[in-house]
Amino acid sequence: MAAVVHIALGIHDPKGDFSCHAGAMLASLFFGTSGPVCAHVVHDETLTAANQRNLSAIAQRFQKELRFYPVSLPDEYHALSGHVTKGALFRLLLPELLDIPQVIYLDCDIVVTLDIRQLWNIDLRGRSVAAAPDPGVPTFPAVIRQRIAATGVALDGYFNSGVIVLNLAKIRQIGNLFQQAIHYLKTHPESVFHDQDALNFLYQKDCLPLDSRFNRIVSRAEPQVMRVPAIWHFAGVKPWQQYTSSLDMLYWKALSLTPWQGEVLDRLAAAMSATLARVNANMARRRWVTLFPETENVHLAKDVGMIPYVMREHFGWDSAIACYPNGDYPYLQREVRGLKIDFLDRESVNSLEAGCEYIKRHATRIDVLHVFHLCIRTFQWITLYKALNPRGKVYLKLDADVIILNVKLTEAMLKVLKMCDLISIETRYLYTRLNATWPVRVEYIPNGFHDFYDREPVQWEEKQNVICTVGRIGTEQKANEILLVAFKAAAQHIPDWKLRLIGPVEESFKPYIQRFFAENPQLAERVVFTGEIGDKRLMEAEYRQAKVFCLTSAWESFGIVLVEALRNGCFILSTNVGAANDLTCAGNFGDLFPVGDTEQLANLLMAICNNQARLQSVCEAGPLYAEENFRWDTLCRKIADRLA
Repeated sequence: MAAVVHIALGIHDPKGDFSCHAGAMLASLFFGTSGPVCAHVVHDETLTAANQRNLSAIAQRFQKELRFYPVSLPDEYHALSGHVTKGALFRLLLPELLDIPQVIYLDCDIVVTLDIRQLWNIDLRGRSVAAAPDPGVPTFPAVIRQRIAATGVALDGYFNSGVIVLNLAKIRQIGNLFQQAIHYLKTHPESVFHDQDALNFLYQKDCLPLDSRFNRIVSRAEPQVMRVPAIWHFAGVKPWQQYTSSLDMLYWKALSLTPWQGEVLDRLAAAMSATLARVNANMARRRWVTLFPETENVHLAKDVGMIPYVMREHFGWDSAIACYPNGDYPYLQREVRGLKIDFLDRESVNSLEAGCEYIKRHATRIDVLHVFHLCIRTFQWITLYKALNPRGKVYLKLDADVIILNVKLTEAMLKVLKMCDLISIETRYLYTRLNATWPVRVEYIPNGFHDFYDREPVQWEEKQNVICTVGRIGTEQKANEILLVAFKAAAQHIPDWKLRLIGPVEESFKPYIQRFFAENPQLAERVVFTGEIGDKRLMEAEYRQAKVFCLTSAWESFGIVLVEALRNGCFILSTNVGAANDLTCAGNFGDLFPVGDTEQLANLLMAICNNQARLQSVCEAGPLYAEENFRWDTLCRKIADRLA
C-alpha cells in the first residue's frame, strides 16, 4: 500500500466565506491524487462548525482523511501577517502541532491538477524545506528589492512559500519555527512579504528548489497551458473576486466538487459582474468631491488634497475640493496639477449652510462625497447628500484623536453613520478601540506621503547633526517650548548638534523666543527658526539633512510630519499622540515620551544624539517601512477598493 501523503493548510475565516476556497483546493487535490492522503487543517475560532462539516464531507467523498487543529494567536500577531490573513501564520505552528516527519503546506488560493504524490516523493536531500523560486522577483520594483535585501534575505534563490514542503523532523532539531519567525517579523517590520520573508530568511540556504509546475503562478501563465498538470496558485487577484482569464475555470470546476457546488453559478456571476463593473467604471469619469471649507494651500499636500488628487491621478476620478477661497493655491500649478477647486459662497451664514447649498446644487453629479470629522455639520451634509442622491457614496474620514472615545453615539448619529460606505480612522489604537465599541465598521487608513517629483533614496552621508521640528511654531497644540527647554538641558552633552524649528511663528510666541535667547545667548548659533518653507523641495531638504525629528505636540489626530520625517530617514522622538506609536513601530524607528515631560525628552536627546549606529539604522530602514505602509497611492487603492 502506498505511503500516506500529509498536507496542511491554515484557515482564518472571520466572514465565513473563505472556507469554500480551502474546500476547492482540497477537492482538486483529492480528486487527482492516488492513494491515501491526510489533510491537516490548522484553524482558529473563525472556522464554523458548518464549514468544518463541509470540509469533512469533501474528504469522505474522496475517501481521504481530514484532521482539525484549533489554535489561538494573540491579536498582536495579525499585523505581522501583513497583506495576507492571520491564517498564513498557522503554517509556522506545524512543526509543533504535527508528530510526523514531513508535510506539504499549501495556501488556500490553489488548485491542484497533478497527483500531489509527485511532489511528496521528491527526495529533500536532507534540506529543511523545498519550494519553487518566486517568478515575480525579476519584476519587483527597485524599492521592494531594496527592502527585502535590507532584512537580510537574498533575492537570488528567493522562494514563494504558498507551496512548501517542510522537513518537520529537521526543523524541530534546529529550533522553534514559530518563535524564530515571529522574532524576525518583530525585528524587521519593514519586511515586504512578511511570513514568506521570514521563511526565506530562515531556510533560503537550506531549501531544495522545486520545478515551477509545483507552484505555477496563474497571473504569469498563458491560458493555453491550462491542461498542463500543475499546482496552480492564484496569487494576486483571486478568481472569486474577478474573472480574469479561462484559467479561472480551474477554480470553479474544483468548487463544483464541494458542498458549495450550488453556489458556483451565483459566485461566478458575481465575479464576472465585478469585472464588468470595473471595466465600466474605468470607462466613465466618476466625480469625487472632498468637502472641506477651510482648505488652504497647505492642505493640498495633506490628506485633504492628497486623497482627491491621488484618486484622480491613479484611479481616474474627476476630483474636486469644495471650499472657501482661502488665499492663493500655488500647489495647484505644480504639486497637485489637475486637481480642481469649487469655491463655496462666502455669503452663506456659516460653513454648514455653505456646504448644504453646494450639495443641493451638485449632489446628483457627485459619485463620492468625502467629508471629515464627527460633527453636526458633517452629519447634516451626509443626510442631505443621501436624500438627494441615494446611490451616491459617502467616505467619512474621522481625522480624530483619543477624545473621540468619549463620544456616546446616539440613535440619530448611528443612523447617519450607517449611511456611510466607508468610515476610516488614522491610528491603529483608535481602530481597535472603535471597532470594539461602535456597531459600525471602521477601517484603518493612516495618512501618508506622495512623491511630487523624482527623488533619490536618502543616504546616511547626507545627514548632519541636526534635530528638527515642523509645524506652526508656538501654538498651544505644538508646545514647542518643551523642545526648547529640553534642548537647553541637553545642549552641553551634545555640543555639535543644532536645532531647527521650521514653520510660521505665532506672534504670541515671539516674546518667549526673545526671552529664551536673552537667557541662553550661547544657543543663539545652535537654535534656528527658519520661518515657513512653502517649497516642497526645500522642505524635503530640511528633512533629508536632519538625523532626528522631534514632535512635542499636546495632541494630534495623526501627525503627517511624522510620516514625512520617517520617509526621509529621521529618527523620531515624539509625545505619545496621534500615530506616533504606529510610526515608531514599538521602538524600532524612534522613542516616545509623555506630553510636557522636558526631563524625559532631554534624556532621550542625549541618548540618541550619542548613538550614531542607531541613527544610521533608522536612516536605512525607516524609509522602507514608510514606503510599505504610508504611500498615498497604496492607501488610496484601499479606499478605492472599499468604495468599489
